[in-house]
Amino acid sequence: MSKRIFITATDTNAGKTYISAGLLRTAHNRQIKATGVKPVASGCVMQNGKLCNDDVMTLRLASPYPLDVEVMNPFTFEPAIAPHIAAAQSGIKLDVTTLLQQSRVALTAPVDVHIIEGFGGWHAPLNYHETMADYAVALNCNVVMVVGIRLGCINHAILTERAILASGASCLGWIANKIDPDMSYQIENIQTLQRCLHTPQLGTVGYRELAEFSLRDHAIF
Repeated sequence: MSKRIFITATDTNAGKTYISAGLLRTAHNRQIKATGVKPVASGCVMQNGKLCNDDVMTLRLASPYPLDVEVMNPFTFEPAIAPHIAAAQSGIKLDVTTLLQQSRVALTAPVDVHIIEGFGGWHAPLNYHETMADYAVALNCNVVMVVGIRLGCINHAILTERAILASGASCLGWIANKIDPDMSYQIENIQTLQRCLHTPQLGTVGYRELAEFSLRDHAIF
């Protein structure tokens, strides 16, 4: 079985796709056979009669072993809203069992590493009873937490890490992603996270910096 790495984050727009793509490029540079999977995506546009999501295409282009879009992204919703709301509006059942069934082909692809990108944060809901965290735990994934370095990130990171560890999931560590170039005291905030979090820092990615050049990937793959 391949190593399954689930990418979660402290919040929406913390940089999950950016980091996931960086990890896939790193895998390619290290001659590791890897592929990206994004089971659920919302905020899509219609192209050639099919819904297309930018994050999904970014992962596919970065994958050393790219899968068909429908395989790597079985659930796609047009409105840029919470997927559980979009699914309900479309009359689609979104739960852990269904998600496991629909992503089975992608997760049995003959690769060494699956990079699985969630949506939103760790407890982003699939429905009123289950979250993406339940999906990650069901797959026995190793979890990497992306911390978007911006005002409020310390509290969000501490709470997210506690939730990951409380779930019983294996958390490989966290990545500091400098998404706000105008944030004051970035270094001091990252130093605080280093002291307050219980899992190791795997790397720091500067604003618009190519992620594969900054991540200490040996701690991930």
